[in-house]
Amino acid sequence: MQVIIEISLYGATTKHDVLTRFGETLELGGPDGNVPVDPTQGRGWGFNWDALADSLTELGSGGIWGTSRKFTFPLKLTITGSDGFRTRNADEFEQLKSVLEDTRDHYSRRQRQFDFNFA
Repeated sequence: MQVIIEISLYGATTKHDVLTRFGETLELGGPDGNVPVDPTQGRGWGFNWDALADSLTELGSGGIWGTSRKFTFPLKLTITGSDGFRTRNADEFEQLKSVLEDTRDHYSRRQRQFDFNFA
């Protein structure tokens, strides 16, 4: 059965807003770790597009620290309320979309199904 995770971007208008929502929803830095990366504490993540890409490729193994929720596949991210971000930051929106497409390709090469849609 496909796991569907909703990431709400309602009210998010900046790159930081979007990265924060992804980090919170997916526990990218570990539990209570949606903070800038702190290797000495084993938590946090980079809050940039490269860090998002790296984190998304570790969804099945508990994130970059191995302490986050372990997602099962097939997995789909449904991203709601992205219109404000898309309108105000078209280039950044395209970057987000590119990261998600690359993530889909990464998992496809590993015979895992990852998908996303903007609802």
